[in-house]
Amino acid sequence: MKIITDFADNWPLPSMYTCDDGWYFPSLMIEDIPFGTKVLVLIVDDPDAPSGVRDHILLANIPLQESSGLIISQDAFDLWILGQNGWWEVARWAPCPPKGTHRYVFKIYALSEQLEISSGFTKERLIELMWGKILAHAQVVGVYKRQ
Repeated sequence: MKIITDFADNWPLPSMYTCDDGWYFPSLMIEDIPFGTKVLVLIVDDPDAPSGVRDHILLANIPLQESSGLIISQDAFDLWILGQNGWWEVARWAPCPPKGTHRYVFKIYALSEQLEISSGFTKERLIELMWGKILAHAQVVGVYKRQ
């Protein structure tokens, strides 16, 4: 499984995806999804946040399309189940580090079954429910420093 996006792994995020510009979420094309996958889960977090890992977005039960790939974009967020981010909101928050360069890790998981979960879930609950159901995972990292 792999993630294709418009920024290279471990390279700077385009500013349009940050609080300094457009606040857009990058489109992520997920390819080579393994056979038997029922749903996908997306976790985007910042491991360099001053208070520890900060969750930016949690999406659960992303359904597959008929093709071998899937595109995740902010246009479809309302169709999927959103979890609680690091600001205790059920929403996405753009990268906006207070100081220094931060890594933003986009992690996708292919699961063998749909999760029994509702909007507002925590990352801890999500990981607990994913246990034993992960068929594959992939990640891409974007880095960002405020201008």
